[in-house]
Amino acid sequence: MSLLILANVENLAGRPVEFWVKALFIIVGLFVLFWILEKLFKTSRLILSIALLVVIVMIGYNWIQHRNEPAFMTPVIDILAPVFGGPDRPAEPPAGAPARPAPPSPVAPPNPAPPPAPPPSPR
Repeated sequence: MSLLILANVENLAGRPVEFWVKALFIIVGLFVLFWILEKLFKTSRLILSIALLVVIVMIGYNWIQHRNEPAFMTPVIDILAPVFGGPDRPAEPPAGAPARPAPPSPVAPPNPAPPPAPPPSPR
């Protein structure tokens, strides 16, 4: 058993610094989240309900304006988008056609051949 623990500790010790920074942010974020939730649950239900309503409305408005809703919410957003002035749903591409044009290649094309030399002028 101790051999397995030692192998895992050595694996964690070889992680880059960016991994540990991200892990620290996640842990601190969870502590802050639970601290905020604890403070919220001590407030009145009315204030908590209003805050929850504001967050839900902000997320819904973002989905309507940018059409980046999850797939299961698309039927509801399709109904709400015209009411709140959101853009229409983008047209579906025909079957077999690529959904989007291919992005430009990040590699520059090779230099073209130089133009041909002009013909010699008559004297």
